[in-house]
Amino acid sequence: MLLRVAARAARDPGIAEDAVQEALDIAARELDRYQPGTSVRAWLARITATRAMTLVRGESRRRIREEVAEAPAAIATPDAVLQARQLADRIDAVLQALPEKRRIAAMLRLDGGMDYAEIAEAIDSTEASARALVHLAVKALREGLAEETR
Repeated sequence: MLLRVAARAARDPGIAEDAVQEALDIAARELDRYQPGTSVRAWLARITATRAMTLVRGESRRRIREEVAEAPAAIATPDAVLQARQLADRIDAVLQALPEKRRIAAMLRLDGGMDYAEIAEAIDSTEASARALVHLAVKALREGLAEETR
């Protein structure tokens, strides 16, 4: 579950794996910050999502520095892989355009498989707010993907 959350936040499998490992390290160091009686799953998912987004920012800074370097040659891919990547990119673009809290709620629900109570705990909100945030995110995804196909 943590890897799925990190993968959605990072949009890169390598960064996602690093994010999960670092999130577990952070959780072990900051175990005293966990509040007994709350969902460990939600607590870990929030740490993981935050760490993944931090690593993505670092990676984008690295890429900007390397833009001066010669770009590698493009690798040809099968048509099905290309179409899947294009769809994933469109989904990521729509998610990235959402407000952060809505994006995190959607990732926790869709990629993390978390229930609304756990999402509410992870984003420090109410269960009703978590439901609304996920609903609005899914609606935005549907609309964004429908616009792409027109």
